[in-house]
Amino acid sequence: MAEETSPRGSRMTNRQFAAVIGTSESYASYIRSGKRLPGMAAFVAIVTAFDLDANELVHAYRQGAHAVAEYLDKKVPSVE
Repeated sequence: MAEETSPRGSRMTNRQFAAVIGTSESYASYIRSGKRLPGMAAFVAIVTAFDLDANELVHAYRQGAHAVAEYLDKKVPSVE
């Protein structure tokens, strides 16, 4: 998933995402690109930091890393 401008504004960078959830930029990049599923600590940090529905994220998690990446692309707020 390329980092591009959306109608809501600029997509949060992996560096910003990593800082918010307390992980490395490379780990955040793997999660957001659908290459890795978040571990439990990252999962909890994502749900907490972005006030997401944990059940929705679990549903995406069960579908695999790409589904989590798509969910986050829709739900993580953009930066203005």
